Amino acid sequence: MNWALTRLKRPPLRITLTVVDLARLLLTYGLVWLGFGLGFSALAAGLAPVASAQVPWLIAGYAAAYVIGYLSLLTPSGLGVREGVLVLLLQGLFSAPLPAIIAIVARLWMIIGEIGGAAAVATWQWATQRGPPPNVSSRPSSDRHSSRLSRDRVRAAVLALFVLYVVGFSLLSIRPHQALRTHMADLGQMDLAIWNTSQGRFVQEIKDDFVSTRLTDHVEPIFLPLSLVFHLWNDVRALLIVQTLALGSGALVIFALARAMLRSSSAGLATWAPLILALAYLLSPALQAANLAEFHAIPLAVTPVLLAFWCNERRHWWGFVLACLVLMSVKEEAALLAFMLGLYVLSQAWLARRRDREAISPNPPSRDRQPGWRARLPRLSATTAGLLVMLLSLGWFYLATFVIIPRYAAQVYGVDQSVYFARYGALGDSPLSIVRSFFTQPALVWKIATEPSRLTYLAGLLAPFGFLSLLAPEILLLSAPLLIANLFSAYPAQFSGEFHYSAPLVPFVAMAALVGVRRLLAVRPRAGRLTLAWLLLWAFAYQIMAGYTPLGREFRWPDVTPHAALLARFQHRRQPPLPAASPLRSTRTSAIAPSSTSSPSWATPPGRWWMSPAPPTATRPKFNARCST
Repeated sequence: MNWALTRLKRPPLRITLTVVDLARLLLTYGLVWLGFGLGFSALAAGLAPVASAQVPWLIAGYAAAYVIGYLSLLTPSGLGVREGVLVLLLQGLFSAPLPAIIAIVARLWMIIGEIGGAAAVATWQWATQRGPPPNVSSRPSSDRHSSRLSRDRVRAAVLALFVLYVVGFSLLSIRPHQALRTHMADLGQMDLAIWNTSQGRFVQEIKDDFVSTRLTDHVEPIFLPLSLVFHLWNDVRALLIVQTLALGSGALVIFALARAMLRSSSAGLATWAPLILALAYLLSPALQAANLAEFHAIPLAVTPVLLAFWCNERRHWWGFVLACLVLMSVKEEAALLAFMLGLYVLSQAWLARRRDREAISPNPPSRDRQPGWRARLPRLSATTAGLLVMLLSLGWFYLATFVIIPRYAAQVYGVDQSVYFARYGALGDSPLSIVRSFFTQPALVWKIATEPSRLTYLAGLLAPFGFLSLLAPEILLLSAPLLIANLFSAYPAQFSGEFHYSAPLVPFVAMAALVGVRRLLAVRPRAGRLTLAWLLLWAFAYQIMAGYTPLGREFRWPDVTPHAALLARFQHRRQPPLPAASPLRSTRTSAIAPSSTSSPSWATPPGRWWMSPAPPTATRPKFNARCST
């Protein structure tokens, strides 16, 4: 074209895209269209059976229909043209009227996705807009515009990573359930307890042939607000999606924390370091393993821990107390993490007073000038917030662990303490004997701590963040209660890194890595790019070694066999009436089970046929504790 323009004595066009740029764009858009095509294939599979050999045709057909609709200049967004092309291309795969239905649903799917994405980006920009940096007036307008553009792109990238994680791991956690690879323990028990809570029976469940409660094992008040999700979607898959959202949202908090704590660094580092730290968090195999270990309460502690750090950084002490209260409600042992966070805030306040020789302002001046409900709250200092959280967490831990659980455990297990204290082998089987062993048997403690499998567990927690967390040992020390509980357990699952036990440790490791990066840059300001490259390298390398994404060695995509697909046909059918001689008519359940032969109302929650009352003992098959749904 420039050759022709030169002959016509016209100025040549300025070429701004290099061959490398074109190759990068081609690769990126190829991946984008592959993602769109896979999404369209999944959408079609939800409406009609799709064989694996048909997926490439669906990917190519969707791209072709989109492009032809785009070239239609007379219709907005190719309305009607795209649908017509899709119908023509799908006629060889599906019988009428399925091609037309799929084309219409695909249009609605795209509209909803675009509106939702635009709303999410607008909400994110509104929530993260903090005004110009202090020295903005001294910078040229072109630099300010370039810096703002970079920050907007990074925010969009973090939001895209969050959405990708939530969608991807929601599918990965639901797929085993569709393939009948989830279990009565723990997903079935959790589902039943939370569903009963939504019906006004707090954490009620069935053990063997009688009505029991989860309070025999754990105290999880978080299940009360969580049960409201069943009023929106009464399906166990809702719990798996909520858990994924709770874990993925931690990346947004890490990103906000990194922006606040690295603001004084160079412009490029302050822009890209938060993104890489959020990516390393999402690529942590310990976090992903917890996400895929069916559903448990303790992974819900991840985001409250990070929010507590955020409130401490911003000196929002009422927010800090609220985050710690939510953390305590997750599970009884989470109260120990709240205690350590309160101790951390208290020690920071004491050190600051000693350094400055004056009291710390409980709220920054900018907050004092803000109108609204925040201004009406009583003033709270860091010292008061730390002490309050420490007292509340210790009191709640004692009440839950040594009062509530023993009362209910004695009725079921015959012991007046938590049965989980028996997991510590030679160290003892009671809290007092376990603690005593750490002082009276140091050789045994050292031998257990230095076993190769336990050292590998510790390295696996630190590796996704390039071991930079070791530069902030005081932050790692805050996770000591749960880290010690996992590390010295005789139950291998607790220190394998393959289950949910390590989830609440990940935010402490991520926060320690953030503080470590800040300290490293304070000593070596020119090591910024090398530090980020080191962090990115370790995040991807360890993901390949032990991760659960398609990049990782632990990635699994179970096949949903025709046999497993039969569940959808039978799951909504109710059980026949129970015989009068059923074991459910025992005195232990007489207060709940009616005296008639009809099935009790709590017996068969909708869509939960595997939790229905068992038939009489003579005809009931025997299942083990890990019986698949």
